[in-house]
Amino acid sequence: MKLSQFFISTVKEAPAEAEIVSHKLMMRAGMIKKLGAGIYTWMPLGVRVLRKVEKIVREEMVAAGAVELLMPVMDKIQKAIDDAAKENGYTYVLNSDAGLGTTMVLLVAPESDNITNLVLKKLGVTPPAASATDKK
Repeated sequence: MKLSQFFISTVKEAPAEAEIVSHKLMMRAGMIKKLGAGIYTWMPLGVRVLRKVEKIVREEMVAAGAVELLMPVMDKIQKAIDDAAKENGYTYVLNSDAGLGTTMVLLVAPESDNITNLVLKKLGVTPPAASATDKK
């Protein structure tokens, strides 16, 4: 692909919330864009670099006889948040430090206050049927 056809959006100054050098450089180079608190979108250039790094690491792992494993880290984090909230008697947990210019994020709430199905209906999406494990 020609550089003239490649979507690249660079900035001269790194955002104020970026503290780590690699974070600043990746944002300035247009490799990532902030979507929310701790959530980033990989831009086309960043995806290409990420894939090349993955390829190099994978080749080295194979050469060393290692096996690749992919685990969802968000499940582990959410479980830790849920456990801490339950152990300390919290009904609601908010991330009040969601980042500059962002709103707070609700991390824990009672299941009775879950409005996911109402939101899905507003979006025109049919909510999935509740399974036996969802009804605990």
